[in-house]
Amino acid sequence: MVKVSRRPESAPPREPGRRRARRAAWALLLAGVAGLAALALASGPRSALLRETGASSLSEAARAAAMAPVRIARAWVAGIRVPALTLDVKFEDLHRLHEKRDEALRTGVLEASDADLVRADVGLGDQKAEAQLRLDGAAVEPLRGERWPLMLQLHGDGQILGMRSFTLREPEAPAFRGEASLLAHARLEGIVTVRTALVELTLNGRRLGLVEIADVPAAELFESQQRREGPVLRFERPPPLDAAPPVGAPLASALRPGAIERSKKLSRQRDTALRLLRAALSGAAAPSDVFDPVLFARFVALAELWDAPHALAWRNVLLYANPLTARFEPVVHPCAPAAGSEAPDGGSFRRWLLSDPTVRTAYEAERSRLAGDLSTGTLASELVAQAEARARVLDREHPLRTAFDPASLLADAPRSEPRVPEVGAPRVRPAGADDEAELPLASPGLDALLARHGFLRWDAEERMLIARPGRWDVDGWLILPEGAGLRLPAGTTLHFERRRGIIARGPLDFLGAPDAPIVLEGPSDVRESEMWAGVYVVESERPSRWTHVTVRDTGGFRRHGWRLEGGVVFRKARVEIEDSTFRRNRSDDSLNLVRASFRLQNVTIVDSQGDAFDGDYVEGEIAGGLIEGAGGDAIDVGGSKIVVHGVRIENVRDKGIVVGEHSRAAIEDVTIEHAGTGVASKNGSETTLRRSSIDDVGDVALTAYMNHAEYGPGGLVADGIRITRAALPALAQDGSHVTIDGEAIPTVDAAVDRLYKDGETDR
Repeated sequence: MVKVSRRPESAPPREPGRRRARRAAWALLLAGVAGLAALALASGPRSALLRETGASSLSEAARAAAMAPVRIARAWVAGIRVPALTLDVKFEDLHRLHEKRDEALRTGVLEASDADLVRADVGLGDQKAEAQLRLDGAAVEPLRGERWPLMLQLHGDGQILGMRSFTLREPEAPAFRGEASLLAHARLEGIVTVRTALVELTLNGRRLGLVEIADVPAAELFESQQRREGPVLRFERPPPLDAAPPVGAPLASALRPGAIERSKKLSRQRDTALRLLRAALSGAAAPSDVFDPVLFARFVALAELWDAPHALAWRNVLLYANPLTARFEPVVHPCAPAAGSEAPDGGSFRRWLLSDPTVRTAYEAERSRLAGDLSTGTLASELVAQAEARARVLDREHPLRTAFDPASLLADAPRSEPRVPEVGAPRVRPAGADDEAELPLASPGLDALLARHGFLRWDAEERMLIARPGRWDVDGWLILPEGAGLRLPAGTTLHFERRRGIIARGPLDFLGAPDAPIVLEGPSDVRESEMWAGVYVVESERPSRWTHVTVRDTGGFRRHGWRLEGGVVFRKARVEIEDSTFRRNRSDDSLNLVRASFRLQNVTIVDSQGDAFDGDYVEGEIAGGLIEGAGGDAIDVGGSKIVVHGVRIENVRDKGIVVGEHSRAAIEDVTIEHAGTGVASKNGSETTLRRSSIDDVGDVALTAYMNHAEYGPGGLVADGIRITRAALPALAQDGSHVTIDGEAIPTVDAAVDRLYKDGETDR
C-alpha cells in the first residue's frame, strides 16, 4: 500500500498566519462565486463543460465542477508562494508580436523563427536580464487568449532559475494530470528532464496570471544533469521507415537550429546523429544499437506508470544525441496529447522500440523495479506531495479542471502488468555487415574479435579477454564486446595503428610491474592526424585497475563522424591508477574522467596539449605524482568532490588547479611552480588549501570568482600557504570569498576575463 505524506519537509514555504486568514476570508467569497459559475457552466452545452474541466465524461465533468469551490478555498488557504516573473517590452516590439499573432490566426498556423525576435527586459526577484523573445510553437489555439506561448533567449550571463533559454506558456490540461510527476520521477531516475516551474507573469505592468516556465534543451540543462551539450532531434515522420521517405522529406529535425549552425562541433554531432537515426529507422541497425536501451526502457515504463502515454507519441519524443556514447537518450518534457490517430498506448514509436529484444527485456525489468520502488511508500509520498503542492497553485485559476490523483494511481502501480505489444523480430543489419560502417561504438562479436586479434584469449568465467605477454601490433580497432573486460599482464606492449585505439564497455585490468611495465603506444614523432586514438571506457559495472602503465602519443578519437577529445577517458566507471605515466597527448585532455569514482596514486602526466587531468562529476583522490607541461590546466574539475595531496605541478600555461561548478575540494601539500594561475575556486565551489606553495605565477596565485551566474560565487580558504613571485597574490570577486590564514581579503568589483582563456566556457 502506498503511504502518502501530506506535509513533507520539502513543501513550499507558507505565508504568515494573518495573510492566510485574509486569504481564507477571500476564499469563502470566491468559493461562492465559483460555485455559481460551475452551476451555470453545468447547465450549458455538454461540450463546454467537458472543455473547461478537461474531463472525458459528463459525470466526471460534473464532479469536477462541483468540487471547484472546495479547490479554490483549499488553494488560497494553502498560501503557497509563486515567483513573480516580469516582462517589459517596448510598444513597437509588442506591436510586432501582435502582428505575428494576428497573421497566425488568419492563416491557421504559426510560422515563428529567430527572425521574429524582439527585445525585452526580464526579471524574477533579484535576477534581472536582457533578452530576446518571440512567439513559440505552431498551434494557433493558445494565441486566442492573453497568455501567449513565448520563447525567450537571455543575453550575456543572464539567467532565470538557472535557465538561459526557456519557454513560457499557459498550463494546459496535461499539466493537471501526470506530467509533473512524470518529470519529477524521471529526473530522479537519471533521465534528461526539462526543468519547469509555475510563475506569475506580468507583462508591461499588467498581471496575466499563472504560466509555466520550461527550459529549452541546451547546455545549461545538460550540465545540470551531468551531461555534455549535444544536439536534440525530433521525428518528422513516424518510425519505423518501411520505405525511403520522399525526396526532400526529413526524418528528423534539430531543436535550436541556429545555435547548431553556429557551432562546428554541434553541426558535426547533428549530422552524425541523423545518420545513426536513419540506420535505426531503416533497419540497418537495431534500435538498441542507436537508442540507449535502459534509459528508453525506463522512459516507457515511467510514462505508463504515470498514465502519460502521449509522452511516447512520436511527435512528442525528443532525442538527445549523447556525444560521449553515440547513442540517443530520451528528453522528458511537458507535452500535449498528440493529435490525430496516435494509439492510446504511445503509438508506433513505443511498439517499434519494444520490438528490439534488448529494449524489451530492459523494459520488463525496469517496469518491475519502478513499481517495486513505488510500493515502499517513501518515494511515492515525495512525488504525491509535489503533485499536491502544484495542484494547490493551479487550483487558484483553474478550479474546474479534473483533479489528478497520484496517490490512487501509485496504489495500483505495483499490481499492474507491463503492457508489452505482440511484435515480430526487429529488422537488423544483415549478418556479416560491416558494423563500423554505421555505428561508431558498435560492439563486435566475440568470435570475430578473437579471430582478428590472435594475442587474446577468452575467459568465460571472468568474462575477460586476456592478452599474452609480449609486444603486439594491433590490427585496427580493439573494441570489446558489451560487458567484456580486458586484462594485460606485466610486460605487454600494444602498438596501435594511426587513429585506432581501445573502446570498452567493461573493466580494464592493466597490471604491470616496475621492471615490466605495460605500454600503450602508436606511431611516434608524427603529426596529430597520424597519432593513435587512445583508450575509452564508455561505462563499466566492474572496476578497472592500472599499475605501472605508460600511455604515450595519443591524439583523441575520430570514428565515422563521432569524436571524443581525450587520450584516456573513463565514463560511468570506477578506476584506480597507480605508478603510471601519460605522455604527449595532443587532444583536449590527457586523462578525462566523467561521472566516475577514482583514485590516482603517484601518477605522472607530462606534455599535455590541453588539460592534464579533467574530472566531470567525479568523486575521488589524487595522491602524489607529477603534472608537468600542460597547455591548459593541470587539474580541472567540475561538479565534483575531490581530495588532492602531495602533487607537484610545474610549467602549466593556464591554472594549476581549478575547482568549478558546485565542486568541493580539499587540497594539501601541493607545490605549483610556473603557472598562469595557482588555485581557482569558481561557480559555487568551495575549496580548502593547506600547507602548500605557489611560486612564479603570471597572474593570480589564489582566486575565487563566478563566470556563470547560474552556479553562484566561489569560495577559497587557504592556511599555511607560501606564495612567491606572483603578479597578484590573491583576488576575490564581489560575492565570492578568499580567506588566507583566517583573514578574508577585500573583494573587488572586477571582470574575471583575465582568469580564463578566450572563448572558454569552463563547461
